[in-house]
Amino acid sequence: MAKEKRREVLKGLEAFKDKGLITKKDVIDNQEELHKLCTDVILYTENIYIQMLSDGNFYYSNEFNRLVPNERIIRSKTLDEVEEVAFADYEALLIFSYVSSKTQS
Repeated sequence: MAKEKRREVLKGLEAFKDKGLITKKDVIDNQEELHKLCTDVILYTENIYIQMLSDGNFYYSNEFNRLVPNERIIRSKTLDEVEEVAFADYEALLIFSYVSSKTQS
């Protein structure tokens, strides 16, 4: 059962990664949220994005997303590591949306 669940999570992570779109940082409404070294962003679903920094690192912070319960900040040269953290927040947002829709029904 645990292996099945892990496979399901990994499929979800891969689908999340496949939806990433690299674009200029200008598409982010609040430029003050961006790291000072940000040159571009990788946009995902639900307004989640990873910043590409001029020093070659990828940077993710959810400190401005009030719907995510725990603040997370990660900076790494490995995109996969940063995407895993961003995906965890995406899952949390999905759960929050689901629970909110059930309590409002």
